[in-house]
Amino acid sequence: MSVNPPRPEFARRDYEFAILGPGALGTILGAHLARAGHSVAMLARGRRAHYISNTGLTITGLEEFSAAVTVLTDPASLHSADVLIVATKTPGTGAALTRLRHVDIGVAFSIQNGTLKNDLLADAFTADRVLGSLADTSGEMLTDGRVLFTRNVNILLGELSGVLSQRARDVAAVIDSSGVRATAVADILSLSGRSM
Repeated sequence: MSVNPPRPEFARRDYEFAILGPGALGTILGAHLARAGHSVAMLARGRRAHYISNTGLTITGLEEFSAAVTVLTDPASLHSADVLIVATKTPGTGAALTRLRHVDIGVAFSIQNGTLKNDLLADAFTADRVLGSLADTSGEMLTDGRVLFTRNVNILLGELSGVLSQRARDVAAVIDSSGVRATAVADILSLSGRSM
């Protein structure tokens, strides 16, 4: 019996995953998804964009590997993605999402803390395209550009309406099968006040 879930029927946009924020968590997710064969675009700037372009997303700690991804330094160059993952620091998220309003997104979620993230995503892409999330996954950006992957417990994903949907299951299954633990749940908003 196969342990890998079937690949979800994405809409076949330009990228399966676009990740805003090439810090520790964005790098962990992007590297695992790219290594698993998914098309990944990292939205990055400056030295971080240069590093990823030349070296790839490099993970150490729980795993040791590098994965090449597409690096986009101009948000206007992203036209469509099946899944947008927001992995930036909370300040400046609204401004960053404003520059992505033109993007055709299938579904978006943020692995930031707090619930304001869902409102910002809904404002940019409409609430029906937003999944809630709660991440118990961590890492640390090292001075040499690698990311130390330190914790891989679970990323919970769910509909803001509280139902357990097939799309939340599909996205969680793809992330989980890439090596970052993820699970679809009902009532994601009720879980945000509790620790995992």
